Amino acid sequence: ETGAKVNVNRIIDVTPPTVHHIDPYRSRIVVFFSEQLDPASVVSAINVFDENAQPVPGTSEFNPLKLEAIWRPQSNLSRASSYTARISGVTDWAPNVMIVPYELSFTTRP
Repeated sequence: ETGAKVNVNRIIDVTPPTVHHIDPYRSRIVVFFSEQLDPASVVSAINVFDENAQPVPGTSEFNPLKLEAIWRPQSNLSRASSYTARISGVTDWAPNVMIVPYELSFTTRP
């Protein structure tokens, strides 16, 4: 039938990404997200601080198949020490920006 009307509905993503949970280890910190992210936004989004609030140097990468970011310290985190991981500023492809930073304080095993 010519001239048939077609309705197209677009779904607009207005939900910002959130952190689902974090698994901290001495050799890496794995951050699980609620949705796909712009990988470039993950590079500077994960920051780790020692018990004196000093930044711990490390690098981040995003695995889109698992919706996880992995932060790796330049050298393993110290045993039996306290750290805080702070995630902020990640964006999805819409692009929606993470509204509330996520923080987790943890202590490594002895």
